[in-house]
Amino acid sequence: MKNLILSIIILFCGFKAMSQNVPDLKFDQNFTSCEKKWVVFERDATLGYPFGFIYIDSTAGFTFDLKGFFSVLPDGKFVADSTVSKNGLIKHRLGPGIKNIALLPASRIKELNLPSEPYWLKIYYPAVKDSLYYNYRMGWVYNAAGAPAIALKHLEKAYQVNPADDKVRFEMEFAYNALGRFEDAIKMLEADIQNKPKDFNIYKELGYAYAGAKKFEKAIEVFKKGLLLFPDNVRLDQRGEMALNMAMAYKDLNNVEEYKKWMLLAKEYYPMESVAYKRIVASGF
Repeated sequence: MKNLILSIIILFCGFKAMSQNVPDLKFDQNFTSCEKKWVVFERDATLGYPFGFIYIDSTAGFTFDLKGFFSVLPDGKFVADSTVSKNGLIKHRLGPGIKNIALLPASRIKELNLPSEPYWLKIYYPAVKDSLYYNYRMGWVYNAAGAPAIALKHLEKAYQVNPADDKVRFEMEFAYNALGRFEDAIKMLEADIQNKPKDFNIYKELGYAYAGAKKFEKAIEVFKKGLLLFPDNVRLDQRGEMALNMAMAYKDLNNVEEYKKWMLLAKEYYPMESVAYKRIVASGF
């Protein structure tokens, strides 16, 4: 069983999958388009095709429930190995960057003796879907998964229920920024910063929105105020994010001295193994 779990970890960590031409499997989906679907990941050289069900756990986010592996016979038939289901549940939390997923065709679902949906799915989906909490959590999940357009659809429903809800507003502001809708983000954030003048997250998002809208001097002013508000228990890379964005604002203003100063400071905040640290080093710092 340890070897099986290890192979699954390797599979999802991006090791090269084996190619095989199966006409009705098209590995062209991102996991965010596969909610409540039976799916297949690319073939592992040893175990075959991993298949299972993608759903949303409102606490943990997108989750892949591994049902098992199947192989493809010369005549094209799918034959499943039930080892996984016999040895217990194996779930994998899905995050940005996971793609190349195929939807399992209805004919293959039947061939593998799968139900249209797992019996346990109802546990994760409330009977009333238009509640503020449900739509807020779905917005949070889709934002975290890198799908802000879908997130915003849920968040707008939650906003209609209670436009003053702080969590809903922040997720909407995050989604607006991710979608490049900077003026929409600024409008909400400028109102929120008046009500929560010590919330560093609002400063971080507002500075990003100002920079995106090419209001660089305003962005720098907000970033500097925000950096003074970070509590000691906040990860340093979040300060690094703000410092790096401020450096970029100075660069856009052609202030080379301040640009270099903040790039070096951002470098100090980020862990050496992080993508941002490597980006700073690649820029010559």
